[in-house]
Amino acid sequence: MHKTPPSSLCIVCEDDTRLAQARALAERLHSPLLHQPRPSHALQLRLGARAIELYSQRVKSAIKVDFCSGALAHRQRFGGGRGQALARAAGLKNGRSPDILDATAGLAADAFVLASLGCRLTLVERSPVLAVLIEDALLRARDAACCDAIFRRGFTLHQADAVDFMAALPPAERPQVVYLDPM
Repeated sequence: MHKTPPSSLCIVCEDDTRLAQARALAERLHSPLLHQPRPSHALQLRLGARAIELYSQRVKSAIKVDFCSGALAHRQRFGGGRGQALARAAGLKNGRSPDILDATAGLAADAFVLASLGCRLTLVERSPVLAVLIEDALLRARDAACCDAIFRRGFTLHQADAVDFMAALPPAERPQVVYLDPM
């Protein structure tokens, strides 16, 4: 994913109870904080009462990461288990559940599925905006306790360049599988 120029992204706080969080995100992402959306900003990271969403002015649509409902929760329950292509590609066979580093976390869908199949996941995402969306989903999932087993095994996120992150790992902490989504 391409880095978003700071001038095209703004933080919009739609819920006053999240104002401190919105200020911290504005500082972290070097983006202006607004209380009302403006069409002059192509991308808007909107902090609502329930979630953080990335809204695009161009397509007039928003995306968010949600582990407790929607497509990811459905896929966790009815996605085909260890027989699906993703599980086979990651080496989940004969009861094996490897430690996996998802070097291109994106919206964390594949990592979530692998974690729900019993793997410990380390997610690395270079885009600070996508990392914020995943962080928000992780907080909501922990609060809802909808993914307790996944969190007990390990499901952690790092906002970093994957090459630098992997180079800094001590040998004892290196994963058994490095997953790269070709998108």
